[in-house]
Amino acid sequence: MIMLRPSRLALIAPLAFVSLPGVAYAESDIRVSAEARADVGYSANPFSVSTGDTGTASATLAIAPKVKLVNERSVFTLSASAEYLRYFERYGDVGNYDVGLDYTGTPVEHVKTHFNVRYDSAIIGGNTQVFGVIDPTLPTLPVTSGTDLSLFGTRDRRETLRGTGDVTVELSARDSLLVSGFYVRSRYGQFAALGNNDGYGGSVGYSRVVSEHLRLGVQGSAAQYNYGGALGDSRIYSVQGAFSATLSARWKADGAVGVSFVERSAFGNSTTFSGNLRLCNTTTRANFCLNASRAVLPTGISGTQNETAVDASYSYRVTEHGSIFGTVGYTTNANNQLNVSGQNEYFRASLGYEHVLRRNLRLVVGSQYRKILGGLAVSGADYGGQVGVRVSFGDPR
Repeated sequence: MIMLRPSRLALIAPLAFVSLPGVAYAESDIRVSAEARADVGYSANPFSVSTGDTGTASATLAIAPKVKLVNERSVFTLSASAEYLRYFERYGDVGNYDVGLDYTGTPVEHVKTHFNVRYDSAIIGGNTQVFGVIDPTLPTLPVTSGTDLSLFGTRDRRETLRGTGDVTVELSARDSLLVSGFYVRSRYGQFAALGNNDGYGGSVGYSRVVSEHLRLGVQGSAAQYNYGGALGDSRIYSVQGAFSATLSARWKADGAVGVSFVERSAFGNSTTFSGNLRLCNTTTRANFCLNASRAVLPTGISGTQNETAVDASYSYRVTEHGSIFGTVGYTTNANNQLNVSGQNEYFRASLGYEHVLRRNLRLVVGSQYRKILGGLAVSGADYGGQVGVRVSFGDPR
């Protein structure tokens, strides 16, 4: 298999515009936008390293351009981001970046298609809290790799290339068939011998509208993850029941629940509960979302893990120009194949305020707390805050 370097991916991704159905360039609306960010702040332990003198002030510069191609049958979004962090003591400078292409379309009547391909490179265990007002209408991509809690504190870099795609066929006014697939490739710096892995898989699902506010279904999936080192290969087969419900004018929920069967070539087989839930409330002034998931996912050095994650986010517009926001989350990895670090737990919380100074200029003030339990190195808690500005350009629709 020929793997693409990031630079080649950035060049090839726009060419995908011409190779997908539903593109009519003469009638397309091209929207170009970008957001620039500048922050200064303090973090007591920005990389979750061992206890000691770990605190530092920092400055961040970031840019996130986006190009959308919109027409009657399709929407293409080419996006990227680059972040540069300057630490004033104890740590070297850090750069994180990603680039991706997203497509949604209806090539023919009763058929909906979607795919997303993205490359990202970032330091594991860095403070990647997202500060700002949440948008519950944004779609959530399927999770194809774990959180790598065992590698927090190592400052290793992970590079990930992932692609996901799905096709939904409306069999009738009430019945739908969904077919999806994914590929993920993760590469590590220090821990390449154990951590590097490739994964691929797919799923098939059927759903039926049983009432105006409720859709029920069933889905089955299979995935394989291959490691280059002693961790061997893992295969996961899952069967789940799924639902999507409009609980009221403000509340919506969707999710799935079932069981996963795990086969490991080097460490035996197991059976585990799996599923996910998303519950959101939207009003004219407030947004709230609760997400919960349980899945078998690949990680570096710890192999495939039973990862459980719960997070909640809330934002409230207190004035015409000002909003408060907060997040809280908890993640745990269990069933460590090499018994290196046992069960790992990760708790995080943030609270902030955003003020619109002008139509395209916002001031953001935030604070955060993080704590990692377990892993290869004992790490102290991370707490701190930041203040910064966000400047937007172009048409962000």
